[in-house]
Amino acid sequence: MRVVAGLILGALLLAAALAHAPAAQAGEAERALIREVNAYRAHHGRQPLDASRLLTGSSRRHARRLARSGQPRHGSLRRDARHFRRVGEVIEWHEGSARPHTAMVAWSRSRSHRRVLLRGDLDYIGLARAVGEVNGVRCTIWVARVGTR
Repeated sequence: MRVVAGLILGALLLAAALAHAPAAQAGEAERALIREVNAYRAHHGRQPLDASRLLTGSSRRHARRLARSGQPRHGSLRRDARHFRRVGEVIEWHEGSARPHTAMVAWSRSRSHRRVLLRGDLDYIGLARAVGEVNGVRCTIWVARVGTR
């Protein structure tokens, strides 16, 4: 009985620790940026995008690849295209901390990024960030992938 109680207590402590881990904070930042994207879309008469686990996973993998390589560039969307009729991607990197608003401002100032984010036929978004070095400077890299089913 003591062993079971100890295991339960250990599991509860682990769950509490994970709830406050940096990964949870990253999720909050990603959700904040999705809210900003949806507010931007609403301002331009577009419907909000729903979060997609598939697009979030591929955005996360690509953000991590970019952080490791140190060379921000667009990735292949072939895997996502198997699950979505149309897919698009926007990336952004800036020196320093991961402020979601910084990424949204950059995207809103870029004609090509606006064109992707404001497509009227989009339904889903997946968003991720990673920290790495770009040209020797520590940067936050944001990747957003959008899609239509």
